[in-house]
Amino acid sequence: MNNRIVNLKSKLLADYLTATELLDIMFSCQKFSDERNGFNSAELDRAIKVVIDAKASLPRNTDGKRIVTDEIREAVSKLLFKVPVENLRRREERAAESGKAKVADCKPADYGVSDRSIWNPAANSVRSPSSSVPVYTVQYSNGEDKNAFKGFVGNKSAIETLLLQINGTRVRGDSFRPILLVGQSGCGKTELATRIAKLIGRTVYSLVGSALKTAEDVDALIDKVDKCSVIFVDETHSVGDAAVARMLTLLNNSTDKDLCFIFATNLSSHLPDAFSNRCLQIRLKQYNLDELAQICIQTARERDVRLADDVAKYIASRCHGIARYAVNYTRDIIVEEAATVNRSITVDNARSLFQRRGIDEFGLSKEHRNYLRALAERRVASSASMTFALAENSVAEIEQVIEPILIKQGLINITGKGRALTEKGYAFVSRMDDIEEE
Repeated sequence: MNNRIVNLKSKLLADYLTATELLDIMFSCQKFSDERNGFNSAELDRAIKVVIDAKASLPRNTDGKRIVTDEIREAVSKLLFKVPVENLRRREERAAESGKAKVADCKPADYGVSDRSIWNPAANSVRSPSSSVPVYTVQYSNGEDKNAFKGFVGNKSAIETLLLQINGTRVRGDSFRPILLVGQSGCGKTELATRIAKLIGRTVYSLVGSALKTAEDVDALIDKVDKCSVIFVDETHSVGDAAVARMLTLLNNSTDKDLCFIFATNLSSHLPDAFSNRCLQIRLKQYNLDELAQICIQTARERDVRLADDVAKYIASRCHGIARYAVNYTRDIIVEEAATVNRSITVDNARSLFQRRGIDEFGLSKEHRNYLRALAERRVASSASMTFALAENSVAEIEQVIEPILIKQGLINITGKGRALTEKGYAFVSRMDDIEEE
């Protein structure tokens, strides 16, 4: 089956999908539309038009991206695959269970730097079939890939440590030591876990820590996964206490399935010392401007579009050290400017996107600026009172999405008394109207 079409199915069945992501893969299919795709150009054109026409009315996430609704998913699924989404899901689950589903371009959404010729997992975003098993996604491997870290950007010393550990383990014939990746959101933890799985040629089962609440949840997951697999648990700090205790038992006494555990967190202090000390801890740094620019260039190159160094740095300067932003901004510029093969993206193209999104020269969105205005009025406030003031954002969004960037920019401080603007923050608020006009 055409790999782009399987990737399109995977996108439609994912829990989270932006309009830009959906359009991106459909445009890719459109470039190579033929009878092998299973549908023709007219069907693709109609599906693309449905998304474009509805895009302006779709809800936004905290990054300002338009989120595909269930109605749009249904319309695209029926146009291209002639079945409702739920029927498509059941069909893909059956295929995945039998090991027949094939996906060629399956990479983490928060990065986007890969060599398509070397990773060919058999399925992506596959829901676990039983409600008693925590929901996971699965990426099937086609064998060991010596070039798995080709093109990986940043954290050179961390990568060297990992490769030495992996090589030494394989030479000695030992079981793989559990790995704990520690770093802020967007520093490449998910991408790194995926590449480790590619290097050692193992299927990787990925899930969020909050899906593991009890010891029974852990046992159900272990029973479900294949032998010699990688289990990647993101946001490990959100795993339930009983589940942590059960995992610690498994880490101390290896299972007969010879599993490789990879954990990721940005709150390592929330984990028990007994758990953290059992793992090989790899601390990842945030990306610097040059590294983010390199990610932008590689993301454009994957889509056969040219990106000059100055344009890449212009985009990177608004990414706050987060690789996911670099990938998404670059991809969105390419899609929204309808960039064709071998076209060069300009600074004007990038500037137009940021102006449409309300993102200023410091990379701050309307949500960030609204927060700063509200905090300036209150001088000191709790996250709950800020949630009430902003109305459109939850406590989790404020604490996990908005505030970390403002803290990093030195615009706010959080103390025992609450949130407060810094001197730099007050200066920024005083000229915010001029910044928005620009």
